[in-house]
Amino acid sequence: MTTRPFGRLSAAISAISASDKVKSNTARLAARWSGLAVRDATAGIEMASRHLVKEVIDARTYWLPPSGIGVNEPSSPVHILPPFDEYTVAYKDRSAVVAPEHAGLASSGGVFRPIIVVDGRVVGTWKANARKAAIVVTRTPFGNLSRAQEHSFSEAARRYADFLGMPLSVE
Repeated sequence: MTTRPFGRLSAAISAISASDKVKSNTARLAARWSGLAVRDATAGIEMASRHLVKEVIDARTYWLPPSGIGVNEPSSPVHILPPFDEYTVAYKDRSAVVAPEHAGLASSGGVFRPIIVVDGRVVGTWKANARKAAIVVTRTPFGNLSRAQEHSFSEAARRYADFLGMPLSVE
């Protein structure tokens, strides 16, 4: 039986692009998702490059779908993600989303904490405790959040509490 490796690569690039338009679509990542050798993934990306947007940031190449997030677009809302979310877990090199100085704060000893994401970057952690009267959500940003980001965090926490069917208290 003959396999079509570039078919698997196309599916991998589509899955990566559909699930996360901010993370890098490098040959190594595409190879990991598709099961191809890095050499074959590189050849596939070169073949597909006319359909992708190439960005070089800090000497690293990122391949994005044409509808990727632009640098000058307005800030996206805050997202709160659970521990072990694929946003951080699925990648060996997390430097595209977690600053090196914060890597130990977002995870430690293989344990991934619930994270706060702004503009594709991990900017803090959060936790939720179910109490008798409400779900208490506590944020621990790595730095200062803007007023708009604080508001967006509260909105994300509200959606979480609504999902649980509980009143919310944000600390």
